[in-house]
Amino acid sequence: MISLRIMLCSVVLLLLNHAFAQGAGPSFAVGSTVIWDQMQKAPSLTINSPDGKKTIVTSFQSNHSTNVYDERHLQLQVQVGNRIFTVNAGRGVGSEVMWAPDSQAFFLTTSDEGLTGWFHTLIYFVTSHGLKKVNIHQKIERAFGRPVKCGSPEFPNIVGVRWIGSSKHLLVAAQIIPHTNCDSNGIFKTYDVLLPDIKIIHQYGQLETKKRFGEYLGAMLRGAPDECITNPRSCEVPFNHRVAIQSH
Repeated sequence: MISLRIMLCSVVLLLLNHAFAQGAGPSFAVGSTVIWDQMQKAPSLTINSPDGKKTIVTSFQSNHSTNVYDERHLQLQVQVGNRIFTVNAGRGVGSEVMWAPDSQAFFLTTSDEGLTGWFHTLIYFVTSHGLKKVNIHQKIERAFGRPVKCGSPEFPNIVGVRWIGSSKHLLVAAQIIPHTNCDSNGIFKTYDVLLPDIKIIHQYGQLETKKRFGEYLGAMLRGAPDECITNPRSCEVPFNHRVAIQSH
């Protein structure tokens, strides 16, 4: 029964992964602009700030003057007045961007590997003098820890979910990367974070997050298996517990 449940969860994650590849909307943050599809559809994408005074223009640049898919990287050009600031954002797999309501900052969620991760999120505060990057990873990773066993070391996905009122307040999710070598892969917690100091003021479990913020969750968070929260043993990968099994 346990193996069957793991298999079913893996099938669901694979289907979600396929849907993301086909452009099915945001993976993590409803209301964000999905820019990964752009590689197939358009040479660039323009994302205006809510106040209309700032603009992000995205493009995928080819390294070494080639058009090889795996050698392309995402570039953001952030325009404020007559000044332009450039962000080189790696491969940009599954990338999505969301401006804060007050137009003072935006977050970028992206992966340098695959559509299930490893995802990371960077926050950029935007002024006429330049961009201030805030990296939330160390603080969120420490809070999330390593709550399950994986067959090999895995970092959690850390992703932006929703600005709460202004650029000083962000809801962030930490997710067990949806790789089948991890117990309960795909489950997550969220953190209410004050910026730019990266102060965590509240933590929510997966079930409470879905209840409170469900309308803001992209498909990869909405689809996280709740049975792995209510019955964690049902989502254990047998290989990860082979020593314990043999000892009984």
